[in-house]
Amino acid sequence: MYFFSHLLNNAYAIVKVLMIASSKHMGKNSGNIMNLSTSVENKKIRASLLYILRNAGDMEIMRLAKLLYLSDYLFVKTFGNHQGFLDGHLRFKHGPVPKGFYDVLRELYKTGDVTRDVYFIRLKKHHEVVSELNEEEIACIDKVLEEFKGHSLTEVKKAAYYTEPMVNIQKKEEHLNGLKMLNARMDFNLIKKHPLFDNDDLDISFMNDPEFQKTLV
Repeated sequence: MYFFSHLLNNAYAIVKVLMIASSKHMGKNSGNIMNLSTSVENKKIRASLLYILRNAGDMEIMRLAKLLYLSDYLFVKTFGNHQGFLDGHLRFKHGPVPKGFYDVLRELYKTGDVTRDVYFIRLKKHHEVVSELNEEEIACIDKVLEEFKGHSLTEVKKAAYYTEPMVNIQKKEEHLNGLKMLNARMDFNLIKKHPLFDNDDLDISFMNDPEFQKTLV
């Protein structure tokens, strides 16, 4: 693997994140998100969760939570918006989980849109709906799904634990005699924007070149 050496330290891969939105993924996937009534802060979680299940299939609940977290992490790492797009993440027993994740799941159980089989989550209903996600957000989710396709849950979880916010939490816990800081908020201000995008004057006009776009297919 690994997520940080293979993806975040690879400038070409980060540029590719920006271009996925105009590649084949966008055309067939962007309309597959349910747009059900919910609180403003949970709409992105709902849309992202359903998008992942629609495009990656059934999976463990923990994997789903970690993929959402890593997508938001990549979004911050790439675009420098420390708020992210999923309204924050909390420290749970087995690592970071989007705030509101389980509230969204409970609502989806009630509506019958997803079902739970022990530790697995399955998408049951498919609708033609309007997406709550923008191109940059979908591009980051797509990149994370691509990066972790075929990897074990342990590897996905390990990647989440190596992010700056989770490392910071673990360092604090070392002084608490083994106690975990459950429900502590992940500090996304600790995430450093990728060096490729530190320069606001960076010329990325080459990404619109047809020849360059062919390399992304």
